[in-house]
Amino acid sequence: MSKRPGLTFSTTAKAPPKAAAAGEEGERVFISARIPPATFRQFKSYAAEQGRKVQDLMEEALTEYLANHRH
Repeated sequence: MSKRPGLTFSTTAKAPPKAAAAGEEGERVFISARIPPATFRQFKSYAAEQGRKVQDLMEEALTEYLANHRH
């Protein structure tokens, strides 16, 4: 099997911060995804145009996707 080229969202060498205890306000977990570089550039550019963080738009996109695709 050959590996598919991709891009991970993590751009730091540091380990992600530990998630808050379950149920705490603002709790977050770290995820990583490999997507085509052009898709990431478009997404990052859109976030900048909107004055928003990539992280915030990704959370919004995932939430909206799940709301529209759950059975």
